[in-house]
Amino acid sequence: MLSGVVEPIGALIMLSLTDILGPALPYFLAFAAGAMIYVVVEELIPESSEGPTPMWPQSDLHWALW
Repeated sequence: MLSGVVEPIGALIMLSLTDILGPALPYFLAFAAGAMIYVVVEELIPESSEGPTPMWPQSDLHWALW
């Protein structure tokens, strides 16, 4: 329940330090994107292959990459 409390705090810190941290923002966003890709590969893709195997395509990953 309290896990979302740090998000507004982090946003306020980032807004107050925009002039200093502005040039590093692309690197922060790249790190966040990498973290989301890791979560998808580690958690969602293995769960999508559990259970009965559909005919073709084997998974939704085929459509995502196509």
